[in-house]
Amino acid sequence: MLKTADSNSQPPIADLLQQVKQFLRQGKYQETLAVCRRALETSPRSAEVYKWMGSAWQGLGDVQKAGNCYARALEFAPNSVEAYANLGSLAATQQHWPAAIRYFQKAIAINPKFAGAYRNLARVWQQVGRSSEALEAWYEALRLAPQAVPLAEHLRLAQTLFDRGEWTRSIECWQRLPERDARLRSTAYRKMGEALQQLGKAQEAQVCFQAANGNGAETLAGARGQETLAA
Repeated sequence: MLKTADSNSQPPIADLLQQVKQFLRQGKYQETLAVCRRALETSPRSAEVYKWMGSAWQGLGDVQKAGNCYARALEFAPNSVEAYANLGSLAATQQHWPAAIRYFQKAIAINPKFAGAYRNLARVWQQVGRSSEALEAWYEALRLAPQAVPLAEHLRLAQTLFDRGEWTRSIECWQRLPERDARLRSTAYRKMGEALQQLGKAQEAQVCFQAANGNGAETLAGARGQETLAA
């Protein structure tokens, strides 16, 4: 005999999570919390549900409840990079810099390709006056997701590496700038040319200088020839 569905039965957890994400995108935090509570009735150990609850509480400005939810998420998923990153963001909003650094570093240790954690870590290092650490974090963020790094930080990173004589890493940063802002094309080619000169690559440097003056249609990659930069 076939059983009819209980009219009071919960939707599948996947459907509830879709609702949660939709409400969060719309900034409907109370509705998000209501759906999360329904989801916890069927999946009380769901780290993902607690993570989204934390985001909703964070959106409502309740730092304590948001932190509690992220901590619960970590109980059920100890390697949740998102939970650690969110705890880092909470700590940063309260200017608890050591805690923020610790959480972002933990997220990066779990997933070294988590560009967002590097960006946030870079900002915290800047807040505490640790410029060298901030530079390294911005560099990793740029390497992993260049379009997500603010253009001003990208330009500052390229110039700082150049000023420090880190020619190869400086070139890697300069080469990406024209893709983001064509107005920086001439500056980027000129800086690359100067860096290539320092590396003893006169021919490639000359190609860059010509491109900086508007001569030739060389790409930045082509101007480097066969030079291999850090991935």
